[in-house]
Amino acid sequence: MATFKVQIEDLTGAISDDSALTQWLTDGAKEIINILPPKLKEKCASISILNATNGTTLDMDSGDNGRFGEIIQVTRLSADSGGYHIPCRKLHFMYGDLANDSSSIYYASATDPAYWVTSNSSGASTLFVKPTTTNAQPANVYRVAYPSVAHGDSVVANFPDEAEYLVVLYASIKALQRLQNDLSSNSDITTALGEITTEINKVDNIIVEASGKIDDYYTSIGDIDDTTELWDNTNKRFKEVRDALIMAKETLDVGWGTDEDSGSGNDVTGIKSVGYWLDDEDTEMVSATISAANLELQRAQASIAEINAIMASYKLELDGIPLYLQEASSYIAQAQGYIGEAKVRMERDGQKYQWYQSQQVKLQQDYDKGIQMLIGQHMPAQPAKGEQ
Repeated sequence: MATFKVQIEDLTGAISDDSALTQWLTDGAKEIINILPPKLKEKCASISILNATNGTTLDMDSGDNGRFGEIIQVTRLSADSGGYHIPCRKLHFMYGDLANDSSSIYYASATDPAYWVTSNSSGASTLFVKPTTTNAQPANVYRVAYPSVAHGDSVVANFPDEAEYLVVLYASIKALQRLQNDLSSNSDITTALGEITTEINKVDNIIVEASGKIDDYYTSIGDIDDTTELWDNTNKRFKEVRDALIMAKETLDVGWGTDEDSGSGNDVTGIKSVGYWLDDEDTEMVSATISAANLELQRAQASIAEINAIMASYKLELDGIPLYLQEASSYIAQAQGYIGEAKVRMERDGQKYQWYQSQQVKLQQDYDKGIQMLIGQHMPAQPAKGEQ
């Protein structure tokens, strides 16, 4: 026959806690014994012999590691030899001492022994037999014994065979409750949720850093008019470009230019244009003026190149933003992966929980039905209506 653990796991799935299985089996046997009718409880009896050697009283709490239940019956041998085990009357504990009074109706004799249960001087629940037992005239105490049932066992000692399957059902119900409880804390899900938080925190840090770069860019272009790199009293780069272009234009003007004594309202004064020297038919000065204009254009181009370089430096804060966003996207993708993992695991645990719950209900119904059938089959027959 399969062990109880195998039988339980056939109904519930794998259970790794063998100690718990043993406890549930033992608890189940005890519960079932407590509700058995008298005829079946007799199959769960154990005997304790009271005599001068073993002790004339019985500790009801400590017997066999406290696994003893109710008293079924007590008998006492009536003589040192040739006697019989006579059933003992059960007395209410408050009449126990009267068992020693020969004038009392509660008096106990070898042929009419009695027993009762009360606390002894130390407070322990104790069974007393009168007359006091001896080695020659012992008493037999028959009482229910609660068995210790191990997960590796396949039978329950001192237990009705027809009730053994109920012990398995009881332990299986407890095992399903344990499995449901285990699903309330899944370390894999907890790990996945922790990783989601980690990845989201990384995204948050990246976004904060990228935001700072953007802020730096807007701050930079916001004070571009004030920056000394482009505009100050000694290094006015935009004015340099403008002046160079004006100078080149005026020197190349084929019309009359201004001389050093005239003023045309322009910022640049004292210029004699190519037209002036052409009119004067001074070819050398025409050539020199064109060369000067070319130098002005080169100066303007150089200033523009410097301005472009400076402007590009203000863009550096933005150049790294796509990289930040790509990194953030990768973290988000990882977080989404963990979210998917957690979702799948939770859905799977949800399905398991529903199955455990449904199976528990079925087994509970089988258990309750089995108990009722067991009790009903062994209860004394009730007289028909009108019969005595």
